[in-house]
Amino acid sequence: MDEKAMLHLEDAAQQCFWTGKDSELFLDVATGDLWKVSDHPKYRNPDMSLDEALDLEQKHQLIRLPKARDLHELDIMDEYTDFVPEAVLRDLLTILRQPSPFQNYRNRLDRAGLLEDYYQYRNERGADILEEWCRDQEIPCRHQISLRDLSNEFDVKLLSDRQAGQILKLMRSNPKFFRFEPPMPSLRSVKTDLVRVPPHTLLDQKFYLGYFQGDQLVAILDLILDYPKEMQAWIGLLMVASDQQKQGLGRQIVQDLEGALARARFAHIELAVRPNNEPTLKFWAANGYQTINRRKDLLILAKDQNLPEEEYEPEFDEEPGSWTF
Repeated sequence: MDEKAMLHLEDAAQQCFWTGKDSELFLDVATGDLWKVSDHPKYRNPDMSLDEALDLEQKHQLIRLPKARDLHELDIMDEYTDFVPEAVLRDLLTILRQPSPFQNYRNRLDRAGLLEDYYQYRNERGADILEEWCRDQEIPCRHQISLRDLSNEFDVKLLSDRQAGQILKLMRSNPKFFRFEPPMPSLRSVKTDLVRVPPHTLLDQKFYLGYFQGDQLVAILDLILDYPKEMQAWIGLLMVASDQQKQGLGRQIVQDLEGALARARFAHIELAVRPNNEPTLKFWAANGYQTINRRKDLLILAKDQNLPEEEYEPEFDEEPGSWTF
């Protein structure tokens, strides 16, 4: 069989959890695409029938992925109770004793404003369990970067054009930077930057991140994954609000980012700086980045970091090869 495509664990886990008794989720081993198919009229996929998927499965072109029950969602629900307030905890423990607690559990978290946080936790834990399945099936896989891993001090969020005004304000607090890296930003240029990607990359590889302290945006980071090559990362921009500088915040953001990238198996990081931008060159040099190339009027800086040792311990007592659907 040809080399199998990479499975992105968190994305796959999210879809596995939403695959119910009336549907199946398949992985295209050549492309990495995920196909959710069903014979139920409500969930039928117009691009592929269940019979077609089963036929391709027999030909080893598709592999059926686990469902929520195979990812032990009840155990994850029980685990998550360790992170909720006491008043919510009492209700959740009562709900978990019900024969089918799933919807009531989610409804209670929704009322407490915790549902999105639970979904993120569930996807991360499901990805850990799905990794075991990938090992059994000899499918290449990797974890994706979790926003909560990017900082212990700040709330990290994906930015959109709704925050363009805040981004512009932060950028304009740093006029010296734009003397070296013109032009000065505008609202239009900010909105363009939010969706600008390098050649031969896709928008879902881009993470334009904001670091918040309460409601205040204190730093921005433009990150591209799998660029310039697969399993490499590109920092398009890192900028700290002028009133937050000289406190080690930029260095801390870089260190936390490198740690998150290393855990996701990204060992090589690159960025570009203009040769006359001495303050920025000095900052990146202090963080271990070295010039490796020059393209037109840009210096390419890079850093190679050691990846953590992979220590795998199954979370549940499953016999090898015992996954059945």
